[in-house]
This record gives sequence, structure tokens and C-alpha cells, in this order.
Amino acid sequence: MQIACDAETFNEKNRAGGSQSATIIAMAKKQAEMQISEYDIRVQQMNQLATNAMGYYETIETQDDGSIICYMHDKENLSDSKTIWKKTVDGIFISSDGGKTYIAGVDKNGNAVLKILATEGIVADWINAGTLNANLIKSGTLNCNTIKADTLSGEAIKTGTLDGDTIKANTLNGNTIIAGTLNGNAIKTGTLDAGQISSGSIDAGMIKTGTIKSSGTNPTSLLIAIH
Repeated sequence: MQIACDAETFNEKNRAGGSQSATIIAMAKKQAEMQISEYDIRVQQMNQLATNAMGYYETIETQDDGSIICYMHDKENLSDSKTIWKKTVDGIFISSDGGKTYIAGVDKNGNAVLKILATEGIVADWINAGTLNANLIKSGTLNCNTIKADTLSGEAIKTGTLDGDTIKANTLNGNTIIAGTLNGNAIKTGTLDAGQISSGSIDAGMIKTGTIKSSGTNPTSLLIAIH
């Protein structure tokens, strides 16, 4: 009789090092991929709307120069309509109050005003947002004067270079924070709590913190230089 077991031995676990954390992250990633994304939900909603969509009425206004302005609207008479699409040479504009105001549209220069944008990808030279909320943010270089957050929390926060004059957070909470270079004139936190803090060198004029907790810091590979 032969008995086999796939479980790791004690020595195998020690050799694996951080494999347990990697396994947990891989499992979480796999589960996330199985879930329906927000984009997929928006596509389903759009398809339901298209399937049940009603027809529209059209009004054409001829201008003095022979050009036209076209209106698509939800009632037979334009004056009685609430939803109006106005199509001109300068752009397409959408109103939900009978044409008193236009809440969305695209102009001839490609500028768009929208309420919600659902897309699989965005390529941009710059993005300006009051609130950026995402499950995963990836960046080769994150460079800014100030990063402020009540809570900065993530299973894995990874960056090649995190360069900021001031990084402030009431709570910085992450299972894994990996950075090639962490460079800041002031890094402030009430509590820095990590299972392991590993760094070739930490170089700072001043390090201030209420509490630093670490169960796995390796003092032989950690150099702290304070001038």
C-alpha cells in the first residue's frame, strides 16, 4: 500500500518564504476575475435599454444660410418634449428639461461632458479627479507634491518610484508595500503596522511616528541613516 500527501513539509514552507502571501494574492485575483466587472454591468444595462427603447420624433429647423439644426425629441411636438437631442455643426447636445439646459454632449473639438463613463481602458496625458476610487491602481512612477488620505489600504501597493514632498495618512495599511525608491521630504503616519519591513536603506533627515509595529523586520539587511 502506498500513501501520498500533497501537503507542504515544515522545511518546504520555510524554503517557500513568502509563497503563502503570494498564494493568497493569486487566489484573490482569480476570484476577482470570475466576478462580473462594473463595465460588464453597464453593458448589460445598455443592452436592456436598447432592447426596450422607444422611437423618437424629429424636428428640423432651416437656418437663413440654408443649413439645418436637427432635434430628436420624445414627444410629437418639440415644445412639449422633455428629452431633446440637438444636433448642430458645433456638436451634439442632450437636454432632459425641454431644452432649458443641456447636461451632456460632445462638441466639434472632441470635448465631451458625460455623467458616467464606462470603458475597458483609458489612455490619457493627464487625469484630474476630486476622488479616484479603484480596486487596483498600477503606476511605474507616481510623482506628486502631496498625497493625502484618511485611509490608504491595499493588499499590495507596488511602485517603481514613489516621489512626493509630503505623504500624509492617518492609517497606512497594506499586507505588502513594495517600492524601488520611496523618496519624500516628510512621510507622516499615526501608525505604521506591517508584518515585515524590508529595505536596503532608509535615508531621512527625520523619521517621526507614533507607533512602528513589525513582526518580521530583518535588522541585518536594514540600514537607517539619519542626518
